[in-house]
Amino acid sequence: MGKCSVTNRKWKKKTIGQALDIKTDVVAMFVWIPRYEYKIDGTYGKHTDGTTGTQTTPGEIEVKFIPKNKTEADSGYHIP
Repeated sequence: MGKCSVTNRKWKKKTIGQALDIKTDVVAMFVWIPRYEYKIDGTYGKHTDGTTGTQTTPGEIEVKFIPKNKTEADSGYHIP
C-alpha cells in the first residue's frame, strides 16, 4: 500500500456561498454508517396487513438500530 501525504497544501479561507473545489479544497470526508440488525419474514417479507410478500410486491424489512458493541442479533434478526 502506498502512503498518503499532503504536502505544500495551503488552507484557503472560504466565505459563505463560495464554491469548494473537491480536488483541491477537501482533504478528508467522513461518513457515519449506523449499525443495525434486520429481519425478513419469509422469502419476500410480509405486508402490514399480514399477507405474504411476493417477488413483484415484496413486503417489509424490519430494521432496528443497535449499539456498536452488540454482537448477537435478536431472535429472527441478522446483523450484516
